[in-house]
Amino acid sequence: MTTAPDADDRLVVTVGAALDAVVGRLPGGVVRDGQRTMAEAVADAFDHREHLLVQAGTGTGKSLAYLVPAVLAHERVVVVTATRALQEQLCRKDLPFLRSVMNDLGHAFSFAQLKGRSNYLCRARLAEHATDREGVLAGIRADDDVLDALDDWAEATSSGDRGDFELPVPDALWATVSMDSRECPGRTKCTYGDACFAEQARDRAAASDVVVVNTALYAQHLAAAGAVLPEHSLVIIDEGHMLEDICASAFGVELGSRRLERLAAEVRGFLAGESGGDADAVVALNERARRWDELLRQQPNEQRVDLDGAGLRPALMVLNDQLAALSAAVSQVTAAAGDAALKQQRLLRLITSTRDDVVYMLGATPDRDAIWVERRDPPMLMVARIDVGPPLFQALFSEATTIVTSATLALGDDFDPLAWRLGLRPDLAERSARFGGADAGDDDSTPKHRPEHPDRFRALDVGSPFDYRSQAILYCAAHLPDPRKDQYEAAWLAEAVDLVRAAGGRTLGLCTSLRAAGALREALREALPEIRVLAPDDLPRSKLMEEFAADETSCLVGSLGLWQGLDVPGPSVSLVLVDKIPFARPNDPLAMARREEAEGLGRDPFRTFDLPRAALLLAQGVGRLIRSSDDRGVVAILDRRLVTAGYGRTLIDSLPPMFRMTDPVRVKGALERLASG
Repeated sequence: MTTAPDADDRLVVTVGAALDAVVGRLPGGVVRDGQRTMAEAVADAFDHREHLLVQAGTGTGKSLAYLVPAVLAHERVVVVTATRALQEQLCRKDLPFLRSVMNDLGHAFSFAQLKGRSNYLCRARLAEHATDREGVLAGIRADDDVLDALDDWAEATSSGDRGDFELPVPDALWATVSMDSRECPGRTKCTYGDACFAEQARDRAAASDVVVVNTALYAQHLAAAGAVLPEHSLVIIDEGHMLEDICASAFGVELGSRRLERLAAEVRGFLAGESGGDADAVVALNERARRWDELLRQQPNEQRVDLDGAGLRPALMVLNDQLAALSAAVSQVTAAAGDAALKQQRLLRLITSTRDDVVYMLGATPDRDAIWVERRDPPMLMVARIDVGPPLFQALFSEATTIVTSATLALGDDFDPLAWRLGLRPDLAERSARFGGADAGDDDSTPKHRPEHPDRFRALDVGSPFDYRSQAILYCAAHLPDPRKDQYEAAWLAEAVDLVRAAGGRTLGLCTSLRAAGALREALREALPEIRVLAPDDLPRSKLMEEFAADETSCLVGSLGLWQGLDVPGPSVSLVLVDKIPFARPNDPLAMARREEAEGLGRDPFRTFDLPRAALLLAQGVGRLIRSSDDRGVVAILDRRLVTAGYGRTLIDSLPPMFRMTDPVRVKGALERLASG
């Protein structure tokens, strides 16, 4: 790690005064110590082209702490978030507020939100539907009423963003009126290019000083060698604890029969409407889709597979040949004109992207990729990158000064495990230099903020302004059986019911599996019928959060989807209930591959992968309790290993400094007092 340079640089001095002015406009606004420290560190990192990992606990005000130096950098900054909720907060609240204040200070700036292409309505696909209301192209029957509403909306909307359309649109239907990057022929080749909503969104982003995107889109940008987003050399990645897993998926591929069937259906519709073309290629692809589905169903669920031993490689090779034949069939149509010609170009791109994925799968190797079958409906062959460090080092850390932040990044006070997994490590710098990595000099062709030393970073923990010891109790049910024992399930469910009863509801139940979440909901509903128990499937997420917050005595119980991004301050969350330490499943294919890789590099797999992952996820879940300085409550972890296992101290040190307790009688008394006001 590098040390912090002197704090008297241009951007550092400016950011302190600006932060005072900005926060001063908020009700009761006072700059918090951690917020100021973080803002100055971000400015310092920008000035010195140095990566920064910064852990900023709940309540720090980290959004403004990185946005203020971002708008003062006078360079385009891309802000990356993992959750939709944070994107909406930034674009609908934080950035408009900041813009109004900075305008008054003489620092005007512009911002834009950019989503993946498939989030925008496609005029070309709507035109296809105008002559195909039976859904032949997509293999589904389209809802005429929704399509009529989309036609009208296309003429009225300025965004074309699915999130702005008031009616619900089934995913299968939206897929037929949108277009992702794999099939879009591009603005210059499209009849509707000048009126394309996705291209207009890209134009707004290219003209903006701050561009907000989600982590999945940014990972696509990195995988596409920087072809998705406008040029930039400053990046802020919020919710950075999720970067590794999202990139592992983005740098890999997946393939199921439904994708092949939809491709065949689209080509069939095109050939039926045009003269020429070989329909036999469509029949062959449909048959291959059926056989692919059968082959995947024969594989073990979520276990690593060998392409040769499982018979998958020969099937992929045949599929590659059949896709080539399908491409030839579409190319043979020479009379296509107008919208038909556009459709032809789109289908050729779609076939090519599918072939590219097949070729990637054929080149997958067990030492680089985790390969497994996931038993969805239909099943999917999954290929994910085991170590995202090398591509992140080359595509991100070598090209842009990067701030990675989250409420949970470090293992205790150790940032090294995360940094190593993300690619901030000397071996990659040495490898890059050996094979002619990018020169970080200062000639005219070098981006202004390309880091001079891509493998180096500064780490910072600015803490949280909350008084956790007086606001929260960390309770470990040390008297329960070990979670690996048969007696555990009945015991933890009984303990959970007693705790929720004492709290009078007001509980967020965080479970490590769908099965555990279902068992907890059933136990609570049976034992406490007077308490409303909500589940993630009951309502859309935003509505679910509203219902949970409004009904103070209700409970919300779910699995890993609730551990992150949920923000419900107040007494509705007086108890956060965690069934077990969230270790990855021993047989999870990607987890197994990462353990093997760590072991092969001479590193302890548990300390390198399992423990850091569990610590960060546990800290995320625990962070759902205290969301404001007025909150009070209990975190109950029903896993004795937190205090009995040798690694328990590491996990506890990664959590906020709450008052600790193992006595069930005392903790239930504390919950009863909270419930009584």
